[in-house]
Amino acid sequence: MSGTGFSIGMSVIIGSYATCTTNNISATTPTQLASGGMIINSNGTQISGIISSGLSCTWGTIVTGAGGYYRIGNLNGAAQIVVQLQLTITSALTAGTKYYITGFPLPILQAVSTVPVTCHDIYNTRVCYLDTFGRLTFTPNNNMASGNTLIFGCTYIANS
Repeated sequence: MSGTGFSIGMSVIIGSYATCTTNNISATTPTQLASGGMIINSNGTQISGIISSGLSCTWGTIVTGAGGYYRIGNLNGAAQIVVQLQLTITSALTAGTKYYITGFPLPILQAVSTVPVTCHDIYNTRVCYLDTFGRLTFTPNNNMASGNTLIFGCTYIANS
């Protein structure tokens, strides 16, 4: 990165990882608006890799490399959370019973008390949502055997 008249710079490298650099010339504001509308703050905006550590599911196994969530925003504080979770059922599920996957960042909920979550298996899904405790709740519409795969997805705003 080169140039003058800035104190904060951004370069995007292979794989779309953003890095910030500094220059010895001071600017009056840490926010720069580039042509095209990108806003870069001094504390940085980050997109993390898939996160599955901290998630817990007693009735299924999260598929490594294909299950978890990622953050768009700061590593701590406000961020957009994108859930793309694939798991294999390890014990039979009973229709009408609630099953939980815990450990997601807590959502910011204002007018609603849950975040809707989609499940690819609509025939076997009665209810699927993320609550204020960071739990993904899944209630099957029918009994489900061990070995089946479920895929869940949603996007929400967190502040933790």
